[in-house]
Amino acid sequence: MSVQAIRLRELIQEGLLKIVMGVGSPDHALMAEGAGHQCLYLSGFATACQLKGLPDMGLLTREENWRQIDAVTERVSIPLMVDADDGYGGIHQTQRTVADIFGKTRAAGLHLEDQMYPKRCGHIAGKDVISAEEFVGKLRVAIEVRNAIDPTRIIMARTDAFGASSGSSDPKFGGDMLETIRRGRLYAEAGVDLVWAEFPDPRKSTAEAFAEGMRGYMPPLGLGFNWSPSFGDKWFNFFDPVTVPFLKDINFNFIFATYITLIKALKAVDEISHAWNIDPKSAFLNTLDEAGSTPAGNIRKLTGADKYQELEARLSDLARARLERSTSADFKPKAQ
Repeated sequence: MSVQAIRLRELIQEGLLKIVMGVGSPDHALMAEGAGHQCLYLSGFATACQLKGLPDMGLLTREENWRQIDAVTERVSIPLMVDADDGYGGIHQTQRTVADIFGKTRAAGLHLEDQMYPKRCGHIAGKDVISAEEFVGKLRVAIEVRNAIDPTRIIMARTDAFGASSGSSDPKFGGDMLETIRRGRLYAEAGVDLVWAEFPDPRKSTAEAFAEGMRGYMPPLGLGFNWSPSFGDKWFNFFDPVTVPFLKDINFNFIFATYITLIKALKAVDEISHAWNIDPKSAFLNTLDEAGSTPAGNIRKLTGADKYQELEARLSDLARARLERSTSADFKPKAQ
């Protein structure tokens, strides 16, 4: 059984999570774990951008995605919920995807979405969905594989029906709420742990209507909500946006911000890039000063270079001699 999955279940059931932060790479995950985060979300958009500089539009392969999942889960011990896209095909491809993620990585949970191939970020125009019945088959095989590998792992089903191009638009909500609820119920009945409906904005009435429609069909861990950076200025200009207490009160128990660390990191790179063009020496020294005593100020420590050095020194006399002769001040040999 997965220690991380058991812990994530506890965190959700006990209501201990606020907004789970989204990351896209091992270094960002290490920083977040060091800051005391109890759980992280591995974002598909952040992964696509940080691996390839690409948008989240089905451009990464299954292999590329699970290798990044493996890389992140290998470096941190806290639970991760990860993005498995649409399973990368039909039932057979979904079977392989779930087997790879749960059988070869330490991911605590994953989500699958009902989009039509090629899938895309839920906030990029042009998405559509496969039939609910076809997606239920994919969920069933995912659950079957999960149960065979480790029943403690978590599966969240996502529906993009609200904003799908083939759906209807309820003037009250601006999307297909009836189909979203219908699918949410079917996916819960299929046996998933969480159901997530993707919405285009943070208005309370939309989330509330979906939660009300799921009453009597609520999955074991409740509902998921994407506290999305894609909502942009709607967080500030939209009348009466959702709050964490409001969402928790209506069974949205897993709330996450998909690619917020990507935005922060890109902003930092943009700032130093412009400053470097003006005065590279000042930009260089200012960056070192700003990093200071934070983990960013000692990349060797963050990545565990000292542990690898200690291993070398313990197992190889030649390596130990080289380390002791080194002019670097960061290696202090332990007494043998």
